[in-house]
Amino acid sequence: MHRDGHEVPVELSVVPLSTADGVGAVGFARNLSFRRSIERERGANEDLLQRIGELARVGAWTVDLRSDVIHWAPIVRSIHGVGQDFEPTLPSVIEFFEQDAQRRLIAAFEHGTKTGETWEIEAPLTTPSGVRVWVRAIGKTEFDKSGEPLRVVGALQDITAQKIAEESLKVLTEILEITPILVVQADSKGRVCYMNPAARKSLGFSASYDVTQHLFTDFNTPETTVRYRSEVMPAVTRTGVWVGESTVRVKDGVIAVDHTVLSHRDPTGTPVRYTAMMRDISAEVRARADLFRHQRTLSSVAEAIPDVITVVDRDGCYEFVNSAFEKLMGTSRKAIVGQKISDLMRQHGLSNLMRYIQKALAGEQVAFEQVLKLAGRERTMLITLFPRRSERDDPDGYIAVLGDVTDQRQRESRLIKLSQRDPLTGLLNRHGLESRLQAMLGSQAQAVAVLYIDLDRFKAVNDTFGHPVGDLLLKAVAGRFRDLVRPVDLVARIGGDEFVMVLVGVSDSAVAQKVGEKVVAAASDPFALDGRVCHIGASVGVACATESKWRELMERADAALYIAKASGRGQVA
Repeated sequence: MHRDGHEVPVELSVVPLSTADGVGAVGFARNLSFRRSIERERGANEDLLQRIGELARVGAWTVDLRSDVIHWAPIVRSIHGVGQDFEPTLPSVIEFFEQDAQRRLIAAFEHGTKTGETWEIEAPLTTPSGVRVWVRAIGKTEFDKSGEPLRVVGALQDITAQKIAEESLKVLTEILEITPILVVQADSKGRVCYMNPAARKSLGFSASYDVTQHLFTDFNTPETTVRYRSEVMPAVTRTGVWVGESTVRVKDGVIAVDHTVLSHRDPTGTPVRYTAMMRDISAEVRARADLFRHQRTLSSVAEAIPDVITVVDRDGCYEFVNSAFEKLMGTSRKAIVGQKISDLMRQHGLSNLMRYIQKALAGEQVAFEQVLKLAGRERTMLITLFPRRSERDDPDGYIAVLGDVTDQRQRESRLIKLSQRDPLTGLLNRHGLESRLQAMLGSQAQAVAVLYIDLDRFKAVNDTFGHPVGDLLLKAVAGRFRDLVRPVDLVARIGGDEFVMVLVGVSDSAVAQKVGEKVVAAASDPFALDGRVCHIGASVGVACATESKWRELMERADAALYIAKASGRGQVA
């Protein structure tokens, strides 16, 4: 007990002592306060090191080279996925690693025991439960006074998270290196510190060119620089990102880009770097401009036409109406666009039109007449619903054209002649034939026969007498073919010297065969043209309706024509 009242730890030694008066004793007391404090500090340090090792996933190991005894710290056992009962040996330790890593580990261990050099390897090991762990192993050999290797001491660290991060960074770097998107990074002062290959190529910079001599604004157009000050940087400062469209200068001029700017911040939230990613959208911008001009042109045309025009989408909602439609319905287009057509028809007492509209929405072209009360008097209107199709040929709404029959007939006839008639022969052209077939048959071919006709030796007439005579011959052929069929049947010239006949209500192949033979005979008779006599012929492919679609019927007739031509001229297949 210290005189001031606190306890003092001491080491007390008492030994006997012989004296003149007999036996006595001598006592020695050593103050242990300092040693106890050192021991407490050492314990605390050991505990701290243990916790640091656990946090860093690093632990110590030793190998006694004389006894081959291996000691693992608890964290090393944890990394290997084994408990305290596992007794590590050199062979068992090696087995944790993959083949290539085993060779490298053995070579490093042996080299270290010979030279005393510190060695280090990174390699994957697999725990007994099958978990793959990346580790960094470091070792150094200790020698006795005679120079003989005594033991190897080292550390083992779990670097799996680091390896995953490195792999992710590698993947991101590879993406940046191969992407066609232009990527530029700048520091907090705007000095360029990185450009990916796509950006260098667009600017004409080689891989070795020092881009750090530039500011990122060096490549902006004046307009983009102004936007950076007024819009981009304030948004990036506020939210960390800005996305928009802008223009930048490259070696070939100015391009439009889809532009993204990101800020990268340090732990305090201070921006330390900026990344700009730019995708060249010059072609898209031009396409948008062309589409806008095209839409404006179509809109202007629709407004200039006195007919009522409306466009309805696949859901039965109005997409567009012209001013004539507004006058017809007595409602502004603002109130019409977006409305369901069924609702509008019901409001005006025209629910009976919905059966035609449903056909148009299903992809069928419909034309009908309807009496409408306009400007206080009834007028008979011709209403034509033209199906609109998507790129995949699916029904995608329709276009409706309404016109007064008395004024429209002549105009419609001219339009049909221009768009669906062959100007040379007056027959239907390919578009006209397909439109008639689609309107007539819908999606299924029923009670129809198709004759696909190809003229034989027509090219020889063109080559011998010239194209004017060839044109006269085509007109004459068209006349003969028209005379062979009924008014309800269709005759078309679909290109060059190819014709198609559609026999309505005919599904008997024998009847179609006879008509085909008449075609061959009519084409074989000589043609007297402008003082010249021409001899040609015809080959015919016949296909009669089944449950196939009308397009497939045309294809089968075309295939039959090839068989007829392969069998010799003037044949019907």
